[in-house]
Amino acid sequence: MSYIVTIDDIFNTEADAAVLGVEDRLDISEGKVFSELAARGGESLSAELKKLRMLPVGKAVETEPCGLPFEHLILAASPRWNYGIFDELGILRSVYRSIYDISEKRGIKSIAMPFLSANYYNFPQEAAMHTAFLEADRHDVETFFLAEKKERFDLREKAVRKPKILYYAGYYRDYAAFRLDSDMYAFVDIRPENKRVWFRSYMDGWYRISDAKWYTPLPEDEIERVRRIYEDYDW
Repeated sequence: MSYIVTIDDIFNTEADAAVLGVEDRLDISEGKVFSELAARGGESLSAELKKLRMLPVGKAVETEPCGLPFEHLILAASPRWNYGIFDELGILRSVYRSIYDISEKRGIKSIAMPFLSANYYNFPQEAAMHTAFLEADRHDVETFFLAEKKERFDLREKAVRKPKILYYAGYYRDYAAFRLDSDMYAFVDIRPENKRVWFRSYMDGWYRISDAKWYTPLPEDEIERVRRIYEDYDW
């Protein structure tokens, strides 16, 4: 389905539903749109949050619209960035899938929301936006993404494409690392039976190619094989 990136006020967006980002304990997430939704929802929204009490990270739930100008209000608990160690991009995908599952079950045709986690909790903007676009394309719900800031609006074209590999950085244990042009690293599982890719924003403390005695380069044909895994991976 189609999606639109806009810098309009969320209250000027003609959508059936809005998404409000929350912490797992249902505190309102950071961001201008979320704070505006919470302020407009007032005491009614606060009462609804108290009833729910908690929402696991990676999940979404529908609640009463609480006087907001939308037929439906969906709460979503998106992840904090921890350098990619805990598959935060996978968790973010789960949040969007949960949102769209609710939308499709409830017959919601259009939905408005900011890019979840993008630049909040140190989450890489480009990767968070790409995840949003990928999931929006997979579901039959028209989506209005609110960029909030002009720099995020300007990133929309770049965030659609997969980051290009700049160079092979080396390997540690079962993972080869590639430096990407998005300032992230792609860690590709080198075991033939696995085709998994992890994304991290920098080399973790346990990964130090330069001073690791156990490190030896992979053969060129093996580097090419894992490069192809990255190119084919639907990140």
